[in-house]
Amino acid sequence: MKKFIKWFIILFIILVAVFSFWYTKINFVFRTISPNHVYKSGLIDPDKLDKFLIPYKIKTVVDLLDPGVQDALNPATQKEIDAEANAIKQINKKYHTNIKHINIPSPQVPNKRTLTAFYKVIDDNASYPILIHCYHGMGRAVIYSAIYRIEKEGWDNKTAQKHTRLFEFMVDSPLHHSSFAKGRSKGDFLLNYKPRSAGIDATINHLE
Repeated sequence: MKKFIKWFIILFIILVAVFSFWYTKINFVFRTISPNHVYKSGLIDPDKLDKFLIPYKIKTVVDLLDPGVQDALNPATQKEIDAEANAIKQINKKYHTNIKHINIPSPQVPNKRTLTAFYKVIDDNASYPILIHCYHGMGRAVIYSAIYRIEKEGWDNKTAQKHTRLFEFMVDSPLHHSSFAKGRSKGDFLLNYKPRSAGIDATINHLE
């Protein structure tokens, strides 16, 4: 029995490692936010972009990379932003599409400038389907996706927070407090976020 448990644990660890590798390195943390409407991901290799943009009929790529910030959460440079823009130009030429690339340099927690630019995209019906991405696909892409859900699909804050990770227990548990847990910057921003429908109480009206 002990031997079985041992091998079960080993197999489980291997499966988790394989899935993690596929999800981050091959699938680039790509997830559906709203079917046929909004998707999110990490930074996709330029030569693999068409494998995502074409099948999902993406019309707008919202790139949240900020070349002015160089840290572990945002190590992107202008070179990577330009490479993506050029790759999209080539995709448009090859597939006769008109995919737009919009760079909204954003900090980990949205501000008035970035939210205003993001609203402009999601308020335009011609933008859809949209792909929202940051560098790792686990922070900024997720928080803006949650904002989309609240603004456009009427999700409540708590539900949007729970869906910031693949599984709810990954958001906030006794063993792990993600960046979207209550008490952390992105978590508190999302839980306290008020959509534009709130009028003067809307979050955008109280940001700098």
